Amino acid sequence: MPVDEKGNADASVEVEAISSFIVDAVECGKTITRGAPAGGEVCEPTPAKYGDFMIITKVKEELDPFARRLQELGAPCQVSGGKELGNLPELKMLLYCLKAVVDPDNPVLLVGALRSELFGVSDQALYRYKKGGGRFDYRAVKDVPTELPEEERKTFTGAFERMVRYSALLSRLSISTALEKIAEDLGLFALAGAREGGDVAAGSLAKSLEILRSSREGRWTIKQALETLGR
Repeated sequence: MPVDEKGNADASVEVEAISSFIVDAVECGKTITRGAPAGGEVCEPTPAKYGDFMIITKVKEELDPFARRLQELGAPCQVSGGKELGNLPELKMLLYCLKAVVDPDNPVLLVGALRSELFGVSDQALYRYKKGGGRFDYRAVKDVPTELPEEERKTFTGAFERMVRYSALLSRLSISTALEKIAEDLGLFALAGAREGGDVAAGSLAKSLEILRSSREGRWTIKQALETLGR
């Protein structure tokens, strides 16, 4: 195996070799002998499945290149202990929006959400909005200054209307269901799926919400749920 200047194995070659071996084993129908229950007879060899393989690394961060390469090769996989969830841009966007929705009296959170990739409001537009008498409160959707350029007025109005709708969803649905609907409405699953390694990214976003659903559903507040997603 190729090595770098320090004599360490080339990580990219290792990722390619192991990932290709797993895919070839499954696609070519190679057989394995699975362990039998204590005292049972030895199992007959059967075709390998993706669930039969586990990749273990010394450092958690080293798991993610394997996940990306396996996904590129069409192999389903799940990263446990990696940084995929923590580095997921779509999850961070969701948190930006939700924090503003659940704390409408905090203009800093609202401005942060407006400036994020979700809405893409520029600093110049925020200045014009404030100068025109606008309030940084999404509940003031009918008070968006009319003297703003048409596109900017539509952007502010659309963002505020969404947040009002999301607040209503959070008040009448279970937390996990509401968050799934909000993420879908914001187009976050589609956004995650459209980038490189999209299936893994979209799956990771769904996984983060499923973790929330299965942990303490019905026994915590929305702010506690957001703290969990943040972690």
